[in-house]
Amino acid sequence: LALDGANGEAANNLATLIEETGQQQEALDLYRLATRSRPNLADGWFNLGNALEKRADLPAARQALERAAALRPSSAKTLAALIAARRKLCDWAGLDAQVAQLRAMIAAPQFSADPEDAPSPFGMLSLMLDPDAQLQVARVHSAGIVAKVTPLMAELGALERQNRPPGAPIRVGYLSPDFREHPVAQLMAGVLEAHDRDRFEISAWSLGPDDASPYRRRIEAGVDRFEDIRALDPVAATRLMREAGLDIVVDLAGYTAHARPEILALRAAPVQVNYLGYPGSMGAGFIDYALVDQ
Repeated sequence: LALDGANGEAANNLATLIEETGQQQEALDLYRLATRSRPNLADGWFNLGNALEKRADLPAARQALERAAALRPSSAKTLAALIAARRKLCDWAGLDAQVAQLRAMIAAPQFSADPEDAPSPFGMLSLMLDPDAQLQVARVHSAGIVAKVTPLMAELGALERQNRPPGAPIRVGYLSPDFREHPVAQLMAGVLEAHDRDRFEISAWSLGPDDASPYRRRIEAGVDRFEDIRALDPVAATRLMREAGLDIVVDLAGYTAHARPEILALRAAPVQVNYLGYPGSMGAGFIDYALVDQ
């Protein structure tokens, strides 16, 4: 790509697609190209900062996110990302003022009008925002997910319940990117194994990497069906889960890393539940229940 403004935006857009496929270094190189060729591209600096943070280059991530925040001072998503990078660096000077500024942005009426600018709800859980503010962030974020998948719903059609004989086992599918060496897997392996197989048919739907760990193998062996769907797009993944005739999907990821709430927004099952992996409300109409302690 030639280094000009138009190609700078093209490089940024291409990088976001490449990053979704796991090509982190290639995406990082393109974000750098985008910001060199178009220095006033706020999205480019924001994406560069996030990519650098994933590679644990926190000082460079902070610089990129500071540039993005200067170019787009009204962006809650950008300010939230900058605050997160600064906290990881123990860079406390003036941080309380930035958190207060973020709170004010979330409370403003215009916040709900732009789902694309909603911060990650997961990142907000550790900022000690009041519950109403956390719920507002989750609701706006979920509205953005619904807007993203609404054009895809026609490809799937309406969700139809499968007719099965009375007394047939209830089909429960667990959806997670963390069927690997991860706290969720460590907590869930025994749960999956302990289900009453006379009453329930248990499946696991994996969104994350296969690390060949003992926990991965234990979960694969501990369910009636194990499917690795990380390479499928949301429509294909949802279609496969629907074809399995699931009665209930238990999502173990919420808005954490590698989660795929788009599948839930497309309705993989008649009943969809938030449990364990995300300790907060998803603020989403496509989640019917949350399993929590008192």
